[in-house]
Amino acid sequence: MSIRLRMVLGATMALTVGACATSTEPRMQELSENSYMVTVVAAETVDGKKLARREAMRLAEAHCAERGQHARPTQLASGVSDFMLGGDVELNFRCQEQEFRGP
Repeated sequence: MSIRLRMVLGATMALTVGACATSTEPRMQELSENSYMVTVVAAETVDGKKLARREAMRLAEAHCAERGQHARPTQLASGVSDFMLGGDVELNFRCQEQEFRGP
């Protein structure tokens, strides 16, 4: 297999995995002043929940970046147990000046 073909196949696989994180369009909602919730529906795959959590954080960070800020997660909830496939992932977050580095 040529190097060029391997690169094309690798890029295609990366796009496919990213697209499999969700099964519907994510929803962004303002809860109060500078407090938001993003809901991502996880695809019914083995890594669907993990990928949906990453997508929710990516969307939160992008939302805050539009304001020149960074996302600080305040609550993360999954509608179905981690042992089951699919379900909603809800991430509540606030936008702040400094980058969030974890607890």
